[in-house]
Amino acid sequence: MYTTAAFLVTLLGIVTLVLFLLMFKSYRIADTLDEDTEDYQSIDDGKIEIDKVGAFVSVLTFLLAVLAIAYNETILVPLTMAMFAWSRNEAVLYNGILLTGGAAVSALTFLAIKYISKRCDERKILLGSLAILITGYTLQIPMPFTSSYPPAPQVAVNSTDIDFNTLDCEGARCGCYFDWCTYTPQLFLSQYIIAVACVSCGYASTTLTVTTIYSKILGPKPQGLFMGLLTAGGSFSRMVGPVFVGFMFAEYGPVWSFLSISIVLLLTLVMIIATYRRLVPMCQR
Repeated sequence: MYTTAAFLVTLLGIVTLVLFLLMFKSYRIADTLDEDTEDYQSIDDGKIEIDKVGAFVSVLTFLLAVLAIAYNETILVPLTMAMFAWSRNEAVLYNGILLTGGAAVSALTFLAIKYISKRCDERKILLGSLAILITGYTLQIPMPFTSSYPPAPQVAVNSTDIDFNTLDCEGARCGCYFDWCTYTPQLFLSQYIIAVACVSCGYASTTLTVTTIYSKILGPKPQGLFMGLLTAGGSFSRMVGPVFVGFMFAEYGPVWSFLSISIVLLLTLVMIIATYRRLVPMCQR
């Protein structure tokens, strides 16, 4: 169940490496510009510096977007086992199918952004992408107006000492075995599916758009170091996110887990609006 996925990813990695070596060529961005233009001369002479505020906002936005997706990836299995009384095998299977659909949504989003960006400012696309991402995480918050609660476990479980690795629910339904299960409303399956679709779309468009904006802010100068900083920020989120959301989910449940990341993304949206005029290509400053 788990090793097959690892072997598949390894195979795809090898295919990607071969395609990268055979099909991609390296060239300087400056080579695509007209050397006789005033913008090119100003950049080439070092008269125009990189907008540090715009670059910082771009890196921070990318970091927080990756942090948001780490939330979902970390607690998908325990969340669905608690809310829908799925066994471990069912949770892995159904979430795998759902994430496959989410990957298809992300791929379609990447294709759509190519055409939308020709008709709409990329900064507006970024704002819309964050709004979709916020919607996805807000939808994963159990609604307080419902009168139903997560199903009780049908196996003997000590709620004070739960180990996901040793908990056996293959022969019976797990149900919700946390302390917060008695007062947290249930998350509906349809609500969850729509939320995952929104997150898949919002994450894909956010990371794609903010990376494009960041590259244009850097200008035609060599970008290796700065792109390394961008991916390092994403890697940092991958390290911190699972630890934080794991603690939040076990102690406080999905309400505070998803509410916290929704607030963080909302503040990110406000930050983008506040620095809107700084998120422009270097040659336009």
